[in-house]
Amino acid sequence: NTSEYILRKAMSDMDSQTTTALDVITTLTKTFSNFPSCVIMPRLRFGAYENKVCTGSETVNQLAKTQYDYKAMSTLRYKQHAGKNNWSANRFGKVIVDISAVQNLLKSPKNIHRPFSKECPYPAISFEAALFGLNHYTASWERYSRTGDLRRTCEVWMKMADEDKGDSCDQHIHEWFPKFIQQVGTKQRAKRLLGVDVSSKAAVVSEKCPP
Repeated sequence: NTSEYILRKAMSDMDSQTTTALDVITTLTKTFSNFPSCVIMPRLRFGAYENKVCTGSETVNQLAKTQYDYKAMSTLRYKQHAGKNNWSANRFGKVIVDISAVQNLLKSPKNIHRPFSKECPYPAISFEAALFGLNHYTASWERYSRTGDLRRTCEVWMKMADEDKGDSCDQHIHEWFPKFIQQVGTKQRAKRLLGVDVSSKAAVVSEKCPP
């Protein structure tokens, strides 16, 4: 139909190497007068395996390992994930909201998956029907458990960590890192923006649950 053609044309005109999510949303809101104020993103659960190396990622990882807090960079470390549209693994999606279009901002949202019931539909959508997707990283046990949430047990982490039905190699996620350094200007500035303590080396992170 006409709307689908316009959408595909608008997306094809963008440079996949430099376009950001904000660029996409800005273009589509200008193209479609009825573009939704709340966009649902299906989640894709990433496990905690580090044995899948995508082409070109090892060079990036080496940079992070020698000069940055590599242990804290889940997007570089973990590349294997659950099957797409696997509800039991991925669960509810998340949303991007245009706050300027929300009617009642004074009321505090009770649900992070559907913060505004009038603007946001039910938070379940297939990857095929979605404009964006959200990679959801389980990360290491040390990072997963440090929130203090009692629901985050070792047993739960072990189950989520064991996801390996697919990989993110075709997404080239690791490429964000050198591009980020290039955009901010210097490695030192990149470290500070990433919250890295440049005065000391990163601590060793335990990958196993406590006894």
